[in-house]
Amino acid sequence: MRLTRRSFLHRSIAGGTAVAAGRLLPACGSGSDDGTPAPVSQSRPLKIPPIFEGSAIAAARMSAELRPGVPTELWTFGGSFPGPTIRVRRGDSFRVDLDNQLDEPTNIHWHGLTTPADMDGHPRDVVAPGASRAYAFPILNRAGTYWYHPHPHGATAKQVYLGMAGFFIVEDDEEQALELPRDERDVPLLIQDRRFTSGVFSYQPTEPDVANGYVGETIFANGVPNAHFEVEAGLYRFRILNGSNGRTFMLRFADGRTFQLIGTDGGLLDAPIAATELWLSPAERVDVLADFSSDPLGTSIALMSESFMVGAAEGGAHGGGAHGPAAGVVRQGARLQLLRLDIKRAASSALVVPSSLSTVERMDRNAAARTRPFELSPREGAASGLHVINGKVFDVARVDEQPPFGEIEIWRVQSRDDVSIHPMHVHGAQFQVLSRSTDALPTDRGWKDTVLVFPLETVELIVRFADYRGLYLFHCHTLEHEDDGMRLNVEVV
Repeated sequence: MRLTRRSFLHRSIAGGTAVAAGRLLPACGSGSDDGTPAPVSQSRPLKIPPIFEGSAIAAARMSAELRPGVPTELWTFGGSFPGPTIRVRRGDSFRVDLDNQLDEPTNIHWHGLTTPADMDGHPRDVVAPGASRAYAFPILNRAGTYWYHPHPHGATAKQVYLGMAGFFIVEDDEEQALELPRDERDVPLLIQDRRFTSGVFSYQPTEPDVANGYVGETIFANGVPNAHFEVEAGLYRFRILNGSNGRTFMLRFADGRTFQLIGTDGGLLDAPIAATELWLSPAERVDVLADFSSDPLGTSIALMSESFMVGAAEGGAHGGGAHGPAAGVVRQGARLQLLRLDIKRAASSALVVPSSLSTVERMDRNAAARTRPFELSPREGAASGLHVINGKVFDVARVDEQPPFGEIEIWRVQSRDDVSIHPMHVHGAQFQVLSRSTDALPTDRGWKDTVLVFPLETVELIVRFADYRGLYLFHCHTLEHEDDGMRLNVEVV
């Protein structure tokens, strides 16, 4: 099927929201048209990442058998894949020492957290091999699901792909007062795709991979390929992070059941939103409640990424983008199983979905001091810097934008790219989505640090840098695009 922008159809989401005609088209069929292989023949139990308990974390190589009998080299934080989950409370003073045991520079970016500029993990602030540095900052963010990953210039994609990422969960009194699922029913899910047909990780991007993002055929959940998870017949909270380099997911349960969206990148919504499917691009997080109380014991349900097609006709039948997909790669938008849930036990306690959650301050468009434009476009015929912002390829020494401290601004992000999804991430502040040139998404309702921009779409953000001055970043979180130069330096003055 060859697609043009004018041929796109609407796809409805529960609650009356629709996926817009100017975005993406669901692919035909239930998955066989994708040519999707069974990535791992045997399902393995989901693991929950360990909790960080200490004052130092090492960036180091390790070997693990992700497929029995086949050792895989990983690059990790804290000796685990994913890295250990850091849990803190709002108002805490956080400190950790990074010990770089790799043979190349690295650092830590605290994704979604508001930190002083020199603590943010800017590409200019890297830790040399064999060296260490301390990160220390107060926890200013509201309760929510954040994460951490490296951010060295030109090597972010490789280091994340090889295993360097972990959850950073913030708690506060407001959230703790709600009767939400806790402990084993509060489940962090880091979802990533990898090329794993050989049983090892290999990061060797081709030109099509740089153009389109590095995507794989095997889904890992918390570092486990083809994972399953045993649940009670009750209400669960899933904190879902798309930690992929380039793959966007359309989250949906295989039976189409309704679930509740309760939080986005920057924490809880004001009230739950009923949905049957949600878009989740790289670096975005959603906090959802799923109820298994009506499922008979012994049954199973799959959490899926449903099939969709991306971009204009130049992408071809495989939806791989104008440059075409890399050989043998399962295309962007393929139907994939993310996690199998097995209902094994009666619920130990009964919980209901709260009717209200939090107070979300809405920034006023009329209070904005200015509108700042950002144009996302491809550069045809370029050997590097294939994707640019405002015509610029990233220069670590160049300052591109200077928003004044404390002032409200509207950022108008306009995609001139008719092929690629661009998840755009702001360092140093959370923002809100004001408008889209296509239909709104349920996730637009909350605080965000990463926004999904569809091909040829215009999205307006409202943002205020009100905590720290200094140098931050605005960039695409398709990591191959970022490493290839699709980012700008933003200095808060």
